[in-house]
Amino acid sequence: MRQVYELSGPRPVRFAEAVELIARASGRTLTYRQITCDAYVAELVGQGVSRHEADEVAEMFALMAGGSVSETTGDLTTVLERAPRTLEEYVVRAAAAGVWNAPQ
Repeated sequence: MRQVYELSGPRPVRFAEAVELIARASGRTLTYRQITCDAYVAELVGQGVSRHEADEVAEMFALMAGGSVSETTGDLTTVLERAPRTLEEYVVRAAAAGVWNAPQ
């Protein structure tokens, strides 16, 4: 029998908090600015994403921004057979690895 897993981190994180964590860990000045779904779709289409795919991605982000999919599960622990890292841990490791060292 197939198993469906709902993967999540150990706690919900809003976009603004994620940007703040990345800014702090990377030492870069970053600002989160919420835009409308229409503006987001237009930006994605302008970057070459098909209108259909852009609409799907924008719908997912709207659900996330509204908190509709903010529940956490233990499924990632089950899959990994260990506790998942927090976003805080991830961004510190990613920053140390130079992930955000691209020219500004």
